[in-house]
Amino acid sequence: QGHLEDDPRRPLIDRTVRENYFPGSIFKVLPALAALRDGLVSTEEKLECKGRHELGQRTFRCTHAHGKLNLEQALARSCNVYFYKLAERVGMDRLADISWEFGLGSPTGLGLNSEVGGFVATKDWYHQHWKEGFRLGFTLNAALGQGNTKMTVLQAALLYATIANGGRLCVPQIVRRVQAADGRVLQEFAPQIRRTLNIPPEQLRWIVRALTGVLHDPHGTAYGVKVAKQLTVAGKTGTAEIGVQRRGAQEGSHAWFAAVAPAEAPRIAVAVLIEHGGQGSKVAAPAAVEIINAYFRSPDVKMAATTEGRP
Repeated sequence: QGHLEDDPRRPLIDRTVRENYFPGSIFKVLPALAALRDGLVSTEEKLECKGRHELGQRTFRCTHAHGKLNLEQALARSCNVYFYKLAERVGMDRLADISWEFGLGSPTGLGLNSEVGGFVATKDWYHQHWKEGFRLGFTLNAALGQGNTKMTVLQAALLYATIANGGRLCVPQIVRRVQAADGRVLQEFAPQIRRTLNIPPEQLRWIVRALTGVLHDPHGTAYGVKVAKQLTVAGKTGTAEIGVQRRGAQEGSHAWFAAVAPAEAPRIAVAVLIEHGGQGSKVAAPAAVEIINAYFRSPDVKMAATTEGRP
């Protein structure tokens, strides 16, 4: 065990709940929802991406020039410039408020392995902790899940589950029911709702539909990942840039993918993070879709779908 404790890769840490990560572009659903809820953008409005966004003397870059995009296209193609412009409308504190609503910044309540709560930055925090105080550029970074925003993998799964279930933030539970050897249910654990979010359900449904473009639209960032036949997955890729890692650990971006399925009536939420894996579209998305495909191939899941309906 001594060798394991000294390993810079820290294999003894439960990374689902005890490690904070920059979420990268899987976070973009939050500025999108904040802007929709407060009427700061419409689903039809198009913003232009020329591959870069100027703010003062600083240039914020995109992967390439996407041209004019609406919100649905910007999510599917993960256009950074669109979300930089959206961030200027939303603002840091509105972004923080909706992040807190979804449970970010505090532990989920799972009650295992000393989980951490992640971090949500505000204007006041920057004024207190940065010599130059708050700058608009911090908001632009935050909208892309960079800067100082951090979350756990479990929080990422809960974020997408909450969007998909109509805005009910639940307390995660490990056990659904306890059964006897003969199949009798000895104890059942009903869902625990932490809070119901003040977001119109139709806007949440719209986000889920928009996220299907990530995998099923030819321009989507994860298009080409093999989803099981007759299954529609709504998800978001993320590639989180990180600084130099201490203690000799490997450098490189973290690969993210968060998703729900089936998009029409979601039953499962999945979040995959591959540390230093590179691009979420090439690494995390295939792994997550493999999990989803396997879940829906299970005979038990097929039987439950016909008897229980939507959870």
